[in-house]
Amino acid sequence: MQEINWNCCPLVAQNPITRAFLEQMAKEQKSRSTIENYSRDLNDFLSAFPDIPFSELIEADESRIADYVDWLWKREAQQRTGQQRDRSKITYTSGSKLAPATIRRRISTLRSFYRWSIRLRHRRDTLNPVREGIRGRERGLVPVPISVPWIPDERQWKAILKHVLTNCSLRDQVIVLLAHDGALRREEIVQLRFDDIDWRTHTITIRAETTKNHMPGTIVLSHPTFIRLKEYIEEDRAALIRCYSADWNGPIFLSDSQRNPGQPLSKWTVKDIFDRIRDALHLPQLTPHKMRHLMLTELKKSGMELLEVSRYGRHRRLASTEVYLHTDLSDLARDVNKAHRRLETLIAQCGRHPFSRLPIRIAIRV
Repeated sequence: MQEINWNCCPLVAQNPITRAFLEQMAKEQKSRSTIENYSRDLNDFLSAFPDIPFSELIEADESRIADYVDWLWKREAQQRTGQQRDRSKITYTSGSKLAPATIRRRISTLRSFYRWSIRLRHRRDTLNPVREGIRGRERGLVPVPISVPWIPDERQWKAILKHVLTNCSLRDQVIVLLAHDGALRREEIVQLRFDDIDWRTHTITIRAETTKNHMPGTIVLSHPTFIRLKEYIEEDRAALIRCYSADWNGPIFLSDSQRNPGQPLSKWTVKDIFDRIRDALHLPQLTPHKMRHLMLTELKKSGMELLEVSRYGRHRRLASTEVYLHTDLSDLARDVNKAHRRLETLIAQCGRHPFSRLPIRIAIRV
């Protein structure tokens, strides 16, 4: 059973029904990040209605859920500490106070909770108040925006690398390069262990229990990444282990902050690293996950079969991998120009015949 951090969801912990819901998720071996998201999302829902007893919330109708959705769109974004965040530092390109993806996740968690409550008869009404959209027929509570996917182009990727290699610590350099080489999620980066590394083959094993969907895998390190990883482990990491008695075979990446030196990094530290790069280079769409998009796209462009790309990205379904693959504008132009050349050839075969013109008839009103 996964451990649950009750400190991040005090309202959920106090209620026996919501607490039982999370405990069942943990017993079903949901990933740590999934349980954390469920706990925070449920706590957020309960905090939105402080004056309404839980007995009414468990029997909520669609109107109550609509009030919550409206509140989500209007509320101020908060930091993990619960403090209000400076709106000028929010970089979501949608302009919303909470990212649409965050709002959709909150609603999805709520839908799962009510489905579970109905199944275990904690809720008398058997109709789930959180309606689900039907593709092509009915829109869900939160629209899914259709936008052009973004990954760094060659110029932007070069600028990112130059900034990282000249301004970031050795540890942070390795984190960025590993995020790219392994198409790694934040949670996977911070759970990498020293004994996962195969020094002979320059590969790292991704254990099933550390991945989002429990899919194991193996990632291959580029030479620059391998050299920097080896240097970090032998120097910076070794110094932290000597000073703070950390486990040599434990997590690869350790904190060097004054608050918790020698402790394993959290996924939020990885986000902070990319936030600093994003702000320095004025790339508001840059996130750790974009390195995953970039690597899987590069693998497909290099000629790797889609099934192999999916395996490298540790996806269960090919459809999930296809979402990650991006077409560079230069590649798009090259492919379209191939079709244009066909048109040009056909026109050339027609010879230099003058264009036939139809007579223009002008209606004159008398």
